[in-house]
Amino acid sequence: QAATPAPGDTPTKRSQRPLKPSTSATRTAPDPAPAPALPTADPAPAAGAPELVVPAPDFAALMRGGQSALKRGNLPEALAAFRAAAALRPHSAEAFLGIAQAQAGSEQIADAIKSFETAVALKPNLVTAWSGLAHLRETSGNRDGAIDAYRRVVAISPDSHDAQIAREVLDELGATAP
Repeated sequence: QAATPAPGDTPTKRSQRPLKPSTSATRTAPDPAPAPALPTADPAPAAGAPELVVPAPDFAALMRGGQSALKRGNLPEALAAFRAAAALRPHSAEAFLGIAQAQAGSEQIADAIKSFETAVALKPNLVTAWSGLAHLRETSGNRDGAIDAYRRVVAISPDSHDAQIAREVLDELGATAP
């Protein structure tokens, strides 16, 4: 049973007694107990034991995991997977597109806009990123930015479903398509 230290006593480990306050004008701290030695190398696996191999993160697997999580509505998991993919390939527009989609779904609108902007800066003809950017700019009140992005969608892929929607929205906004 450990004794309760008196005021001014500084207990260290349970197995040691509390330190008594020094009566001299200069106090010195006691030498700390030596730290246990750390191993310098990984111990060899026991004879017959399988060696543990941890695979390096795989960009494609992270992207598939992010897409799967998005489809299931698990936005935190999707965001984590896409961020890990972007860390592996910081110039991947698709990774930033995934980050933006997960952020938008989580209502992190300002962050999503930045991520969409990064995606289109990395890959200027990425229609899905332009569509997402246009929609978020529109819903956040940036009419001129939305018009520019919707026009970009139409210019990049005039026959796509995204372009059809972009034309309709441009019409509603009183703007002309390119």
